[in-house]
Amino acid sequence: MRFENPRVKDAKSGFEAIEKHAVGYYEYVGRIGKSNDILNHFQGVARWSSEGRKKERLYVTRNDANDDYGRIGVYDDDDYKLVNYFDTPDKGYNHPGGIQAFGDFLVVAIETGKYDKSVIRFYSMVEHTKHIELLDVKITEDYGAGAAGITRYHDETLGEDRYVLASYDNGDVTVYLSNGATIIDSDIEFNKLFKTEIDKDKFSGISLLTDDNDQVFLIGFYSTEDIAYTDYAILYSVDLDKQAFERIDKRHFITRDSEVVPSDQTFLGVHFRWSGGLRITSDGSMQLYTTARNYIGSGSKSALEVNKFRPEKDSF
Repeated sequence: MRFENPRVKDAKSGFEAIEKHAVGYYEYVGRIGKSNDILNHFQGVARWSSEGRKKERLYVTRNDANDDYGRIGVYDDDDYKLVNYFDTPDKGYNHPGGIQAFGDFLVVAIETGKYDKSVIRFYSMVEHTKHIELLDVKITEDYGAGAAGITRYHDETLGEDRYVLASYDNGDVTVYLSNGATIIDSDIEFNKLFKTEIDKDKFSGISLLTDDNDQVFLIGFYSTEDIAYTDYAILYSVDLDKQAFERIDKRHFITRDSEVVPSDQTFLGVHFRWSGGLRITSDGSMQLYTTARNYIGSGSKSALEVNKFRPEKDSF
């Protein structure tokens, strides 16, 4: 089992190497539940590959304003079809948000429909099955969490590897540190380190990463609204000692829709407004993913539009 993502050699150069235009457009077929497409939408996206890339899946979250629970969907990359979907585990928390895959695990932020309370949940992504396993560890807060991200670094002082977990709520980021246990150990604990405001841009998703020097970074995904949505991602360094974020770089990305029209000319197409996620490949390169707000098509032919951004020389 893998308990963390690969490290990146240099976060800034890796971020800058990602091509501005989406290089991949995909349609994943299959509807998650029967919920209303006007009130409900996709909010989180994460890409996972098993060791050796024998199996690859796309994980997404979707709220359900008419139910006590939201949904987590699993799509297979072999045929771009829905494998399965699951209810979120906590009654009254029906708005799952931004997610991140780390190793063979998934972190999910889930809010109430009023966005005033939240839980952060963790899952094991079981290889070669149609299921994901809910882990025991749970973080509950009396404020919202529209997204969560996680990474691992080596604490030189304590001589152990620790998780850094972050949740995001309308400009506020809460940072937690774990003890030296792995995510499946019974004694795993996350303790709140600090909470601070970063840029007022409303991120739909956040992702954490660690470089070869054990420096932690955060990427936030968002869209500005004018005639249409314009999509951006911002890279920050995270100073755990000073309990602060520093903006390193801001990038404009151009998504695309089913008609191969740049999504900065559209409103409800594929945008970071709805979701944004990071995948770190085995060679340490960075890929970004995003989805449309809702399905195209209807019934059994419903499809979720997904974009991928990657470096030009990335073969994954």
